[in-house]
Amino acid sequence: MRRLFVWALSIAGFAGVAFLAWLLLGDTALRLPSFQDVRTAYRPSDARLLDRHGEVLHERRIDRQVRRLA
Repeated sequence: MRRLFVWALSIAGFAGVAFLAWLLLGDTALRLPSFQDVRTAYRPSDARLLDRHGEVLHERRIDRQVRRLA
């Protein structure tokens, strides 16, 4: 009985490792985007009106569907 348990546990471990390898190295659709990709795709939900010294004069929400902070 113990031998069967060890065998089943080793098969489950192998399947888990294979799944993680497929998830991380396999299909490119499952890969996480790089930091640079996320940073270039970022659009703030607020627009800021600045004075000539860079101080915020007014802030207005331009995207009412989502709130994205700086």
